[in-house]
Amino acid sequence: MQWQEVFECASTFRQYTEDSRKAWYEFLFSNFLGLGEMLGFTWEQIEAAYFEKNAVNHRRQENGY
Repeated sequence: MQWQEVFECASTFRQYTEDSRKAWYEFLFSNFLGLGEMLGFTWEQIEAAYFEKNAVNHRRQENGY
């Protein structure tokens, strides 16, 4: 159920106006963190995984991927 909530929030994010996107993003992010907690991850693990993946993405962009 939590995964479905995150997916639905992310899927509909673009349809919201710029004024309502901040609140919607906060709701989406809260659900994302809740999903991580349900799967047994700590905030620190989620944050570390984000930064690791972000570094990979930057390397790809630097190399024309």
